[in-house]
Amino acid sequence: TSSRKVGDEYVINGGKMWITNCGHANWFFVFTRSDPDPKCPAAKLSPHFVVDADAPGVTVGRKEWNMGQRASDTRGVTFDDVVVSKDNIVGEAGGGFKVAMKCFR
Repeated sequence: TSSRKVGDEYVINGGKMWITNCGHANWFFVFTRSDPDPKCPAAKLSPHFVVDADAPGVTVGRKEWNMGQRASDTRGVTFDDVVVSKDNIVGEAGGGFKVAMKCFR
């Protein structure tokens, strides 16, 4: 999933798969890659955003048929030119990898 800065906003494109309770979410915490180079280090995993589930361009996919946990509402979500304010950035721009690693503490 990628993001690019356009003025004071960001445009997000891409998708995420196997999101638990996706069909019930009011918002998504989305990690994006702002550098299109696939060899770019993970430290460039930036920025990360809070994206409203009902924002234009956000599409929640169909409920997946899980083998085991069938009560889990697991779906994919697609971001198609979703415009997000710079105010929706969590933490500092460029610090996405650090935020992700703090989850393991």
